[in-house]
Amino acid sequence: MAMAKLFITGLSTVITYSSAVVFKGAAMAVVLLLMLVQLPGYLSCLLLCAIRAAVERAVAATFTAVGDAVLAAADAAVGWRDAASSNSTTAVAFV
Repeated sequence: MAMAKLFITGLSTVITYSSAVVFKGAAMAVVLLLMLVQLPGYLSCLLLCAIRAAVERAVAATFTAVGDAVLAAADAAVGWRDAASSNSTTAVAFV
């Protein structure tokens, strides 16, 4: 009787551990599947972030270039005005 009880206890232990291993394997499979499902979304998010950063850099460069052009035009206008006010013949020549 003790042998049968020991056999049943051992068999129960083996079944418990094997079901735990199967459950852990199934859980890992589900986790891997979810990671694979998330991968395209993660990659598209990275792509959109890269596009956004490139657009922000392009807009900043454009504003810098426009600001430099406006500053150069303002400096040129000041130069023309100063030249025109200092010499009337120069002002006639510029007009």
